[in-house]
Formats: sequence, C-alpha cells, structure tokens
Amino acid sequence: MTTRHRILLRGKALLSHPRLLPVLVVFSFFTNAPALWSGLFNDDYCQQVELIESPSIHDALNKVGLGISRPGHLGMLLSEHFIAVGPEKNREPFKAYGALPWWTGEHYQVSLLRPVAAFAAWLDLKLFGSSVFWRHFHSLVWMALVVYGVGTLFRHWVDPPWLAGLAILLFALDDNHYFPAMWIANRNLLISLVFAIGCLLAHHRWRAHSAWSAGLLSWTFLLASLLSAEAGIATFAYLLAYALVLDRSRWAPRLLSLLPAFSLILLWRLLYNAAGYGASGGGFYFDPGNQPLAFAQAVWQRGPFMAAGQWFSLPPELFALMHDENRWPYALLLALLSLALPILLLPLLLQSRPARFWFVGMHLAIVPVCAAIPMGRNLLFCSMGGYALIALFIGHCFSASSRCEPFLRVSPWAKALCGLLIFLHLPVAALAKLSAPWITQWIVQRIDATTDLGTLPTEDQRPVVILNAPNPASFLYVPFKKAVQERPLPRDIRLLAPGYGPLTVTREDANTLTLRAQEASLLTCRPTTRLGMVHLYRYLSDFRAPHERVSPTTPIVFPELTLQVIAIDPQGNPIEVACRFVEPLEEMAVRWLQWDWKNEQYIAFNPPAVGQAITIKGPY
Repeated sequence: MTTRHRILLRGKALLSHPRLLPVLVVFSFFTNAPALWSGLFNDDYCQQVELIESPSIHDALNKVGLGISRPGHLGMLLSEHFIAVGPEKNREPFKAYGALPWWTGEHYQVSLLRPVAAFAAWLDLKLFGSSVFWRHFHSLVWMALVVYGVGTLFRHWVDPPWLAGLAILLFALDDNHYFPAMWIANRNLLISLVFAIGCLLAHHRWRAHSAWSAGLLSWTFLLASLLSAEAGIATFAYLLAYALVLDRSRWAPRLLSLLPAFSLILLWRLLYNAAGYGASGGGFYFDPGNQPLAFAQAVWQRGPFMAAGQWFSLPPELFALMHDENRWPYALLLALLSLALPILLLPLLLQSRPARFWFVGMHLAIVPVCAAIPMGRNLLFCSMGGYALIALFIGHCFSASSRCEPFLRVSPWAKALCGLLIFLHLPVAALAKLSAPWITQWIVQRIDATTDLGTLPTEDQRPVVILNAPNPASFLYVPFKKAVQERPLPRDIRLLAPGYGPLTVTREDANTLTLRAQEASLLTCRPTTRLGMVHLYRYLSDFRAPHERVSPTTPIVFPELTLQVIAIDPQGNPIEVACRFVEPLEEMAVRWLQWDWKNEQYIAFNPPAVGQAITIKGPY
C-alpha cells in the first residue's frame, strides 16, 4: 500500500468518525467566539433601545422626536422589533430628524414580521438584561445548532459516511457564518435555518414512514422558519427537491405532499402583506409579491454572484462594490460558468439521487435570497446543498474507476474542478475562517466612520449639517447608537447631498447654497471599473424605488432650511439642489461638516463667500 493510499484511508477514517460532528460544532462555536466582544452594529442599536427600559436613553430620544413606545413589552416586540422604517411607526419622525435624508421616497419602508426571532430577543432581555455579551452568546448557540442540524442532514443524504464528514467540515469552515453569528439583528437567519432543518427531517420521516404526526411537525417547523425570517421560504426549495428526486412514490402523491407547505407559505404571505409588512420603495430589497418584474430582474443580476459565492468562495458583495454599468459582463460570465458546471457534474448527477437532490435544492434556494442585495451571510440556506454537492463531487472524482461506463468517467476538466474546489474550500477556507473576525471588524469600523460626527459637548444642541454624506443609510442608526452609548445627540441632522461624487458648492446669497453634481447626478456614482465602498454605500442608501422621480416643483421644508431641486437627469434623479436657510449662514447656530474621502473622516466645512464656489472632492 502506497503512502498516498494510507493517507487517504486515514483521512476517510477521520471523516467517518462518529465524534466528528460534535467536534465541528465546538470548532464552530470557538472560531466564532470573537463575536462575543464585537459589541453592537447598526440595527442592533435600534433593537437594543426597544428592549431595555432606561430613562436616560429614552429621554434623549424623546427630545428629538424618536421615542420608543412600550420598550421591553412582548406584544410590541413581536409585531415591531424588525420594523426598521415603517409608515405607521417611525418614517415621518425619521425624516423630520434627518435620520432619513430629504430624497427618501414617499413609499419607502422596511417593515419585517419576525415574531419568533423577536421572542428570542425578548428572552435575551429576561435572561441577560441589557448584557450585549450574553446576547452574542445566545447567537453563537444558534450557530452551533445550525452546524449540528446541517451535519444531521448530511448524515441522512450524503453517502458514504466519510463524504458526509467532508461535507460537514466544508460547512463548518465557511467564513460567511461569522457575520450572522456576530450581528445580533441577523440571528433571525440562524433561527430560521434551524427550523428549516427540522422541517426537512420531519418531512422525510412523514414521506418515508407514513408518519402523519411527523408531517404535522414538519409544517409547524416550516411556519416557525417563516416567522423567524423571510428567508425561511427557501425551505420550500428543498421540499420541492425532495419531492422531485428523493420521494419514491408516484408523481401524484409526490406533488400532493407539497400542497400543505405551499398553502401555508401562500397564507403566510397573504397575511404578511395584508398586515402592511414588506420592503418597498428602495433598491436594496425587491418584494417578489409586490414587485415581480423587478424581482425577476434581480434574480438574473444577483443569482450568478450568489452561485459563484457558493462554488468558488467569490464574495457576493462584489456585486455591490461595482458600478451598475460595469456589472453585467461579470454577471454574464458567472451565469455562463454556472451553466457550464452542470456539464461537469452530469456523470455524478446521473448516478447519484442524493446529488440531484442537493443540486436542485441549492439552486432553488438561491432564488428567494435574490430579493436582497447579494451578501455572503445570505448563502446559509444555499450552502447546505452546495457543500453536500461539493463533497459528493469530490468523492465521485476520487472513487470513479475504469469499470465505469465511458460516459461516467471523470474528465480532465472535472478533475481540475475537483482540485480547485478542494483548494478553495479547505486550506483557503480555513485561512478565511480564522481571519473573518478581523476582516469583519475592519469593514464595520469603515462603515462606522461614515457616521462618526466627533465628540459633541453635552450642552451643544446645534443641528449638524453635512454637505456630502458618503453613507446616508447608516444615519438611521445614529440617534440610537448615541443614546445607547449615552452620548449627546445633535438636535437635528441635515444631509444636503450624498458623497458619491464631486460637488460644486455655490454661495448664491447670504442664506443660500446650491449643490450641483459634477458627474452624473447627486444620487448616482460616476461609471468606473474600480471596485469601491462608495458603490456599496449607494446601494445601502437606495431610498427611492427604481425610476421614482424627484419632483423639481415641490420644496422640502425643515425648520431651519428649505430645499428645492433645480435640475434633474432623464431618470428623475436630482442634479442640483438649492438649500435656503432661514438665517445668513454665518449667523446659523449649526455645525458644518463635510466628508473627506482621502482620510475617510468628517472635517469642518466653511461656507464660501457670497458669489463664490468651491469643489468638494469625490471618492475618485
């Protein structure tokens, strides 16, 4: 026996060991453990305010019109905890304070119904009080349950046992798991996947053993998954794949077995929309029910990036780091690659029923998550099928023999793909897994810098006027972050324009500034082949639906100034806006700030003299 064969046998023995799964569960917990000290991020601050009853926090928010009613109340949390922006809850107060910018569309909202995840947050409150550390610990427990549940699925439908162990190892090494484990507000995705796994296991028991009680349990788990996160609808992708591939009964019973789950999803969606929940009026989310055409286009644009993220660990976030006009060649290339892969997988798919199941489930699971901008954290549902399929493909390449029919032999291209997948999802993935906490922290710090207004003296209640905010979306969290940290809040925040490009700022008279985009419009970026955070900030800050035009005839009035759009581009985006203040600029009691792209921080802005103009540089 050669050394190579001895290493392979030893590796197979380790991957087949019954204790591998609990070891990898512990491994997942400890590799994600830096999240325990990561603190709060974005939505976490809003949700923390809704949980804790602190007079100092709520008094500060009440003074600026952003008070929270019934903090810590279970009923409020179940219905409102995941409403970031809602017409009945906070949209108008946000716009009045400036946490939402003046160009926000009339129908913009992000109102999500996730009562199961909200109940988990309420448990945090009852068990841990306001402790952020233990809330993170709670999230890591759910992440460990995800790894255990996925491993259980693999042991059911990945064979032989060493390939199931390999699939579990690949899943545990995925660095995309760190962000949902670190971001408390994203725990809902972990909870949803745990219930989805329970749904699939119970559905299998029902279909394989005619256990009707298991069927009822499956539908209960499906409902819990849907009420944890909208991504729970991806559970149906695997139920459909099961009916198409693994179910051994006749076609009529197979299709009928999907009817309860389909009806439950349809009823959930109808009630969800009827109650006013959903995301609309922006470009970050596309609601499949209310925006079917836009969602279909998003699947074509975003789907290839998600598939490439699963197969080749290409960060799906690259989608948002590119300019719109330069993305389609990459999307086309990745789409062609996604179509070519099944050709190399065809021998495996022809001879392996589980491989067909995971292949169908993985690709169908990509569709619903295309409703949101591509991010690695949204690959969780897809990655179940992806890693099972990758493990089966590796096993097929290693075990194929000359006795196979010629059509089923492994081609050189398939062997090359096998080697690439092993390299990307084992050594490279291990390095990415270990570095994920530090890379994530670096990104979070860059995003946090875009809303760092400096230290405000306690007595300083002046409004803050920002000429060119690089990341308007994150200002939604500024008042809650400052309140939780018990730091003074500015009286108002006024974002005059985004900082996506260079601006010409002209002093028309004592009271008036006009801001004009030197490239494209105020709401768009200059076409460039360069990747950059500015494109990500623009996507995060899409407060208007595609093709929703800004009105040049309707002024936007605030207590201290009135904004009037002077010129728009053919798509209805503002090119120039006049900002007329109620007093001469030198007499205004405001803090003037501008964003410095070179140093990535805010600096003081000095208004030019009457009749003079200055240029504020953009990111490029």
